Amino acid sequence: MVKKLSLVFVLISIVAIPCCSDDYRLTGIDSPDPGILRVYLTSDNQDNSIVIIDETINVNEEDGLDSLSVLIGQSRAYHDTNLVVVYKTLTDYQEKDQEFNGIKLSDGVYEKFLVYESYVPPIEYDSLLISISSDYIAIGDYTMDVALPDGESPLMMFRQDFNVEPGGITELTLTLKPLASLIRVGDQYKFFRDITVSSVVEL
Repeated sequence: MVKKLSLVFVLISIVAIPCCSDDYRLTGIDSPDPGILRVYLTSDNQDNSIVIIDETINVNEEDGLDSLSVLIGQSRAYHDTNLVVVYKTLTDYQEKDQEFNGIKLSDGVYEKFLVYESYVPPIEYDSLLISISSDYIAIGDYTMDVALPDGESPLMMFRQDFNVEPGGITELTLTLKPLASLIRVGDQYKFFRDITVSSVVEL
């Protein structure tokens, strides 16, 4: 009888344990003194026009109405087989979807957005995973739907080495070619996401 009760207790205990998350605390990476990872998103200032039908349209700063939605979701920083959840702010404990305007001009240049600022273990990383997509562009007199190419995942893996020191800050900047990334297919544009890691800075 005791053996049976023990078995039942073990089974209940297993069921009661929550599913493992991919938080760094469960990946085997020790983090007694974390650093901070910041990820910025900007656009290539040379990519500022698009041809729609037979009309070349330049991004217009004056009316502030031109917009390319850039939808940002989950992010992970990788060290070999270990991974760390990257959050929007230092006080976040849940992942949050965000939306930015990929063709927002300020004083003639595209704006730079802080996408993530998150505590991470102080180690060498080899890649960064981010969910990036889009659903519309509004430019000139046109507003058109935008989608990823058929069958393509919103998750993008950036193979980039970067280091985070204990108590230090590391900044990565992603640069998007916003209009060159768009190819028209029928009545919508496909978002082929020409995005690169343009800088890595340790502060």
